[in-house]
Amino acid sequence: NLAALRELREAPAVTLTLLQQVAASFARALMLIVGPGELIAERGIGVGAGGNAPLGFRIPLGEPSLLRRAVENGHSYLGSADDAVLRDHLHAVIGAPNQSTILLLPLRSRGRTLALAYADFGDREPQPVPVEPLEALAGQAGLLLELIACRKKLEKCTP
Repeated sequence: NLAALRELREAPAVTLTLLQQVAASFARALMLIVGPGELIAERGIGVGAGGNAPLGFRIPLGEPSLLRRAVENGHSYLGSADDAVLRDHLHAVIGAPNQSTILLLPLRSRGRTLALAYADFGDREPQPVPVEPLEALAGQAGLLLELIACRKKLEKCTP
């Protein structure tokens, strides 16, 4: 929630809080960090050993895909996972969900996508998803990341 976000002072805590909020509506959720030409699976909930372990696998962004489009245009996506990159690079690692409904939620700061939350229902039946509140939370998380970066910059300049 927004109140929990306001108390955070480190970027990993911001991405984890957003991931936890996404995971509240889905069986499985991943935070994918945007790197040069790829996404890096930073953390998962309901995925991997222990359900909340760092993952580290990489997904290339060279080919057109739902992931690439969400990173480039910064818009969330709730719909079918009918996508070759998802199938070949994400679902090949974590397994395909029973139902094809997924959420892609970009985390943006200063006009660029820094991370992308991915979520699906795993082996559960799809439920209604509160997309607008999650988008608002992602927007606030992006602003908080800007504030954290500014604070760190100021700390370096202050004797």
